[in-house]
Amino acid sequence: MSRKVLLVDDETSITRAFKAIVAKEPYTALTASCAEEALEIIVEDEIDVVISDENMPGMRGTDFLLKLRNEHPEIVRVLLTGYAELELVVRAINEVEIYRLIRKPWKPADMIRIIQEALLVKRMTTSSLKVLKVIREQGEAMRDVMESRSVLPAVPFGTSSALLSHQPSPAETLEQPEFDELSSREKEVMQEFIAGNQVAEVAENLYISPHTVRNHLKSIFRKLGVRSQAELLSKVLMVGR
Repeated sequence: MSRKVLLVDDETSITRAFKAIVAKEPYTALTASCAEEALEIIVEDEIDVVISDENMPGMRGTDFLLKLRNEHPEIVRVLLTGYAELELVVRAINEVEIYRLIRKPWKPADMIRIIQEALLVKRMTTSSLKVLKVIREQGEAMRDVMESRSVLPAVPFGTSSALLSHQPSPAETLEQPEFDELSSREKEVMQEFIAGNQVAEVAENLYISPHTVRNHLKSIFRKLGVRSQAELLSKVLMVGR
């Protein structure tokens, strides 16, 4: 599923420029001219990052992002403003809990970089929530065991299985000497596969093409002397013991 970024700004020239600079990026760019229009989009669509101008007709940017924090806390919030008074900055950070504040006029390269970072934060947050969900389910299952002596369900490798068995996490395991020959990007690709993701999902999560993912995987196989993902996972498990 494509990631989605929403820019909220009442200046048509800004929204037009935004769509132009992110046209070739691996995510979908949406725009709205006011907070009310943005809220309608958010109800209908799953948005990952919202970038909102502060000075708009109707609801101001900080008030809009505060509403998002309360109603859609999973959305990463970025504030766009032509001025940065101390009171505004303090409120945006402490009350609205924005991820970033961008000053107008912004540079295209800076905007693209901040969006990429915000999408990464969203992905990490989502992954953490998934881990917490699995741990919570395991806690409930363990209570069932105590009450009915039923069998614990299998735990997906790379989430709470490592926590429950006190094994190193995949990231910690990949720092072992056995994996020194791998580049940092190859280690990121390995972590994605260890987490159970497929090529298309790895490409989306790391913002690279599926072809690049496959090339990294071939390089990993060659460096580690394995011939399949199963052998790769087996090697990680053996090193992590």
